[in-house]
Amino acid sequence: MKYLISIILILSASLIPLPTEMAVSTYIVAFVTLVGGVLGFLLLMSKHNIFLRMLIPYLYINVFLSAYPEWSIMGYVLTMACFGWYILLIRQSKETLIAQKDIFVAILLINVFFCIVQFLNKDFALNMYKTPNMIFGTLGNPQILGSFLACIAGGVCLKKKWFVIPLLIICAVVRTKGAFISLSAGIMFYTFFKMNKKLWIVCTLLIALGTYGYCTWAAGGLLHKNHWSGRLKCWPRTIELCKERPIKGYGLATFKMVYPANSGDILDHDRAPWQIGEYKGDWVMYLRTHNDWLQILFETGLIGFTLFVGFVITLVVRFIRAVKTEELLIVTAGLVSIAVNMLGAFPMRMNRLTPLMLLILAIFHVLTKEKKYEEITV
Repeated sequence: MKYLISIILILSASLIPLPTEMAVSTYIVAFVTLVGGVLGFLLLMSKHNIFLRMLIPYLYINVFLSAYPEWSIMGYVLTMACFGWYILLIRQSKETLIAQKDIFVAILLINVFFCIVQFLNKDFALNMYKTPNMIFGTLGNPQILGSFLACIAGGVCLKKKWFVIPLLIICAVVRTKGAFISLSAGIMFYTFFKMNKKLWIVCTLLIALGTYGYCTWAAGGLLHKNHWSGRLKCWPRTIELCKERPIKGYGLATFKMVYPANSGDILDHDRAPWQIGEYKGDWVMYLRTHNDWLQILFETGLIGFTLFVGFVITLVVRFIRAVKTEELLIVTAGLVSIAVNMLGAFPMRMNRLTPLMLLILAIFHVLTKEKKYEEITV
């Protein structure tokens, strides 16, 4: 099983991203809808986390309430695939899961290699000698590379804690501000349990000043308009749209259809014209909110968002009750980095990052597993 998990991780990091919506046969859609429903409701009778047991069936029901059901059913299928992967992982031993730290390091090294090749403008495979050359490793663009760094931090630091240093160096070279902030948050969390509290406050202030200085160097300041680009235009409109369907949301995988059709008045003259199906324009066009927390609210409504937050709270409870081992602190710091990155990016929407994120979550699960707290098992 250890080698099977390794193979899946390597393949997931190597394949190109899959679209959430796919053109498939009506018969396949019907079959998937029925099977997905049975699996979703079967989860209600399991012994897993109560919030997950409620969330998955709710997402299935929400498909039929979606603004675009044919897209949402595929989003649901991908969600079920992720959940199945997570269930497979948490059934493994601690040793089997932590042994995957070498996979994290190998995936990091191949990205470091491609960053160097792209910096030298010698990448014939992924960058195709584009001018000017872009540094993004194997992930598609610098922002996604930044989310990748935040997602693998917990895994690579299980191997060696000092691996956080090359992660920060890559952030500086590529100027991925979101990743730098995310990694800094993880470092502050880890050091909170390792230092005298007064010393920790001093170090936290220094890290905060260093982060602001980095953002100033990279993009004119943490709050500079170039740092957040269209986010500060996208997020308010997304919240306005959420108010129109606050309880049920618009359905999984619907943002890329709903938002472009309702953002024509938000101009951004620095962007090139775009077209998605029948919609085209030159305004701020996002296929994702660049904020996973907000997109969960948009797509699943207050019901789905509350269930997801409830699941996160159970993770916090597990951590509080657990013995704070070195491995647990590193892995939890990695989860903190992911949670912070979700505020300004969309790691949950990246197919190649999801298996890695769920592995970190599964390692957290086995490190905090205690029989006396089985009622909050995740």
